[in-house]
Amino acid sequence: MIEIALDATGGNQAKCADLLGINRNTLRKKINELDIKVTRRRKLM
Repeated sequence: MIEIALDATGGNQAKCADLLGINRNTLRKKINELDIKVTRRRKLM
């Protein structure tokens, strides 16, 4: 679910955390625990 939310927000962790209803620091902890690769991409619009 975290990977889907990161993809939907273009890699923006603050927006991703808000979308999931969790704190950004909690999100970063989960990303590290689950060894999820985070890449930021520019939105086309």
